[in-house]
Amino acid sequence: MTKTQYCTLPQRTVYFSLFLILSLFFLVQFQTSAQAKTNFPDNTILAPGDTIQLQLKKHPLLNNLAGNYVISPVGNITIAEIGDIHAAGESVVDLKNQIQQALRSIISIDPKINLSLLEQNRFILMGDGVRYPGWYKVQPSASIEELIDIASGLRPGASIVDARISRIIAGKSKELPFANALPLQSFDRLTLTTETDSAIVDNGDLLYVIIPKEVTGEFSPTERNYFKEKVEVDRHGFIFLPSQGNIKISGYTTEKISELLTNNLPKYLSKSDKASVNLIEKRHYIQILGHVANPGWYNIPESANIQAILGQAGGTLEGANLEEVTISRKVKSESINLLADIQYYLSKGDNRMLPVLHENDTVFVPLAPIRETEQVTNDSQPALDTPKIRIFGAVNSPGIYPAPKGLNFLDLLITAQGETAEADLTKIKIMRANGEIEIFNMQALLETTASAQETAFPQINGGDIVHVVRREPNAGMINTQTGQIIPQTITMTGPGSNSQGLQPFNAPMTPFQAIAQAGGMNDFADTNDIMIIRRVDGKQESLPYNYDNALKGKAPDVDFQLQAGDMIYIP
Repeated sequence: MTKTQYCTLPQRTVYFSLFLILSLFFLVQFQTSAQAKTNFPDNTILAPGDTIQLQLKKHPLLNNLAGNYVISPVGNITIAEIGDIHAAGESVVDLKNQIQQALRSIISIDPKINLSLLEQNRFILMGDGVRYPGWYKVQPSASIEELIDIASGLRPGASIVDARISRIIAGKSKELPFANALPLQSFDRLTLTTETDSAIVDNGDLLYVIIPKEVTGEFSPTERNYFKEKVEVDRHGFIFLPSQGNIKISGYTTEKISELLTNNLPKYLSKSDKASVNLIEKRHYIQILGHVANPGWYNIPESANIQAILGQAGGTLEGANLEEVTISRKVKSESINLLADIQYYLSKGDNRMLPVLHENDTVFVPLAPIRETEQVTNDSQPALDTPKIRIFGAVNSPGIYPAPKGLNFLDLLITAQGETAEADLTKIKIMRANGEIEIFNMQALLETTASAQETAFPQINGGDIVHVVRREPNAGMINTQTGQIIPQTITMTGPGSNSQGLQPFNAPMTPFQAIAQAGGMNDFADTNDIMIIRRVDGKQESLPYNYDNALKGKAPDVDFQLQAGDMIYIP
C-alpha cells in the first residue's frame, strides 16, 4: 500500500462517519420537531388552564401583544387593545381566526399571526387532605402522587387509598374513583379521606401557650399563677418562653408540644399541673423581592393569597410588571418557578389564577420590560431618542431616569437621592440591557483612596436596570475583611412591650433607649422586673434590669449597655 493510499482511506472513513452522524442528528431533529408539532394539532379543542403562544409579524402596534396567554377559568384570554376573547371550547385554528379578525379592527394592514398550543393544564381544587388546599393548575394526566407533591404532601391522618374526584356531569355532581377520572378536567375536585384533625405546628404558626408557674405573694406563702401568652413560631421552628428559653417545636402536634413543655417544668409543678398549647392560626413565612416598597420575609396566614404579601410589603413600585410575578419553590429538592398574573386578579377578581403560596416561597415582582430608548418630545425641539435606566430597591427615590453618555453608578445614586439606611452596598446588582448581570461592591470601593474611586464606579447605559439590595432585618453589617455577618439587631418581646420582634441596634445603646425606640411599654408592664436575655459562650443568661432605676439615673441600670443579639423581655 502506497503512502497516498494509506492517508486517503482513513480520511474517507472519517468523512463518511461524520456524514452518518450529521444525517442521524438532522433526522432526529426533524422527527422531534415533527413530533412536537403533532402533539397539539390545530384542531385541538382548548380548555381553561391551557397555555397558548401568540406570534405576530413585527409591527409597531403589535409587538407588545405577542407572548404566552393562559386561558382563564371563565374560558377567556385577555389581549391588550382588544379585550377578552373566548377561547375555551374553540379549536386552535378557530381561535387564531378570531384573534386575526380582532386585530384587523385596530390596524390598517392585514396582521400575520401564528397561534399554537404550548401546554395543556387543568384547574383542580384540592381539598382538606393535602398540606396546602386550594386551586392548582395541573396536567390532565397527573397521577395522584404528583398531585400530592404539588400541594406539599398530605396532612396527618390523610390517605390516598380512597382518593376520589368530584366532577360536574350533565349538570350534576358525580364522584369517581381517581383511577377512573383520568384525564382530569378543569374544575374537578380532589377528595381524600382523613382520620384525624390533629394539625402539625410549623414555622410561623401562632400559638396560645399556658404554663403554670409559682410566685410568692405578700400575704400568701405561695400561690399558683400562669404564664398566658400568644407565641409565634420563628422562621427556624423555635419559640421563646421566659421560663424555658428557646425550644424547637416545629413538626410536632399541639399535644406533643404541651407534653414537652410540661416535662420541662420543675417536678413539683409538673406533678400537679400541666402546660397547655393551642393553635390559634396557621401561618407561614414568605419572602418577597423585586419592585416592591419593602422587600423581605413576612409571616402571613396560610389562607392568604399573594395579594396579602404585596400589601405587607407596602405595595408595588411604579413600573412593576404585575402580569409576570414569579413564585420560586422547592419541590422534592428541585426548584420550580410559577407565574402569577396579579393584574388579571386585580381586574377580574378570580383567585383561581393565583398559585397557592407555600412555606418559604420566594415571590419576585419584576420590572416591566423597557426599550433601550423612548421617544421624548417637547415644543422647542424635535423627537429625540433618550436612553433610560431604572433603579429600585434600597434607594430614597426609585424610578426611571435618563441615562446620558458617561453616567456612572455614583451619578445615578445621587440622582436617586442616595441609598437608604438598610442598603447592602456590597451586593449592588446591575442587570445590563444585553442580559448580563454584574455585582458591584461599593462598600469595598468606599474604603479605597479617593483617586481610585473616580474611575472605579461602573458605567450605566441605556436599558440597564440597577437593584440596590436591602439587608435582611437580622443580617446586620458585613465585615469586608472576613466576610462574616455581624448581627446588628435586638429583640423586643413580652406582654408589657408595645412592639414585638426584631429592632435595629446601634451601639452604644441602653435598654432605656431601645425601649423608647421600639415605642415604649403599655400600662400593664412590670418595669421593675425586665429581663435582658443574652447568650454568653453558647449559654443563655438572664440579666435583671430595673427601668424605674434607670429613669431616676441610678446605677447600675442607668449604665447598662446592650449587645447585638440581646432580647429584652418586658413582663
